[in-house]
Amino acid sequence: LPPLTSEDAMVNLLSQIIFTVTAYHELIGHIVDYTIEPTRAGFRLSEKNEANIDLQSFLLFSIITSSTSLRMPSLISEFSNFFGAGGAPLWERQLWSSFTSKLEEQSKSVRDADAQREVEFKYFDPKRFECSVSV
Repeated sequence: LPPLTSEDAMVNLLSQIIFTVTAYHELIGHIVDYTIEPTRAGFRLSEKNEANIDLQSFLLFSIITSSTSLRMPSLISEFSNFFGAGGAPLWERQLWSSFTSKLEEQSKSVRDADAQREVEFKYFDPKRFECSVSV
């Protein structure tokens, strides 16, 4: 990590982390199209047929696909049991509420822009973002 020499550096770091585990994950996280059949993608090829992945690789990929496709909590949530709870400072709640309000505004902007497009691009709508863990 680069040295965090200012508040702006910390804001930039946290913004990048939030973007990576929400918006970017929403965009690239749909792997089911690649893992639904053993002829599409995998960790290694079969020795018998180079057009297919081997059974073990297919099963591992299927497990990853099925476990990561579970719904996670929406990013635009109150999380009242985390922010400002249990004696935590009030500013946490205020900051989180401000952040989610801005996400709501951005969501409206994205939906308004999509209404003008011939083809919708919903992946950067914050209402679609889920909390996730990068693995």
